[in-house]
Amino acid sequence: MRKLVLAWTVVALLMPLPLEAAPGPAYLPPEADDFRAILADPPAKGSEETRREIEIVLREQSRRTAADVARIQAEATRMVTAFAEVLGPKLTARDLPLTFALIRDVGNDTGERIEESKLVWNRSRPYEDDARVKPSIALPTGSSYPAAIAVSARIYAVVLGELFPEKRSELLARGWLIGWGRLMAGVHYPSDVSAALTLGDYFAQRLLSSPSFRADLAKAKAECQRVFAPPSARP
Repeated sequence: MRKLVLAWTVVALLMPLPLEAAPGPAYLPPEADDFRAILADPPAKGSEETRREIEIVLREQSRRTAADVARIQAEATRMVTAFAEVLGPKLTARDLPLTFALIRDVGNDTGERIEESKLVWNRSRPYEDDARVKPSIALPTGSSYPAAIAVSARIYAVVLGELFPEKRSELLARGWLIGWGRLMAGVHYPSDVSAALTLGDYFAQRLLSSPSFRADLAKAKAECQRVFAPPSARP
């Protein structure tokens, strides 16, 4: 499990802590999450619904391009780059250290719980169920439901939407595309991605109910307003 937590820290890639630094804050309450109450069961293996989902994966596989593959690979390792497409080149750890620390801490706080959700169903992946599915990226570890990177993308999109409310819709759309890319790459079903949006919203709302998270969010928002202010509005 420790390897999984470290993997999600890499996914965030938002100003990693030095080895001697103290752990970031824990925003989520300590009690376990009831994932079966949050998410419906995925379609059963071999069911008609799963066969329809396989056809969607195959359709997207036939449409993917080399540019799609490069984008999907980049999103899995430097997700922040995707959101910079919406917010611009100032979305960097150098310009926004408090913001990047916040999102890094969110990734650390939610990563293990996201992996725990996948253990509830232990769903096989599309390429394991149908040999026609040819993944275009390195095969991920763990099971398929829900799509973990898509969960994180949703959480980050919601958090960034709190910081940049005028860009909320665009950020959510970009986060959705990150999740859909996992389907296009052949490593997730459509219902994995749909469940990821639901679980991402669940974690985002739990974060927003945390006083310590909201305090750090306020600091990050002030930083973003200062850095993104037009030159004429800066002191």
